[in-house]
Amino acid sequence: MGIKPVSKEFVERLVEAVERGILSIARISGSDASFIKKTLKSHRDEESMVRRRRNGAAPPLDEEQLAALQAAVEICPEATIEELQRLIADECKVRVSRKSIRHALKKLNPPLVKGA
Repeated sequence: MGIKPVSKEFVERLVEAVERGILSIARISGSDASFIKKTLKSHRDEESMVRRRRNGAAPPLDEEQLAALQAAVEICPEATIEELQRLIADECKVRVSRKSIRHALKKLNPPLVKGA
């Protein structure tokens, strides 16, 4: 588990508190002592003190590929996940897992076919 992102204001207040000599920074800020140490080290090393949010991996299908999937579902709503997977591989020249196809379909929210 990594360090959670914090606001720049919080980090500035923390640095000011240390510079004024406040001893119980962790208690006052409600943070863990190791977090305080890492933040101060980053400040001393002149690294960015405010961490960026990470949004995870890029989606397996880009907008163009999602549009191709949407068109395929509209043309053939009874197509199986495997058939859609092959169609995307042939049309868009990209291999995508069945799980990624299912996630993309949830995002597109196509009408469900009875018995599919």
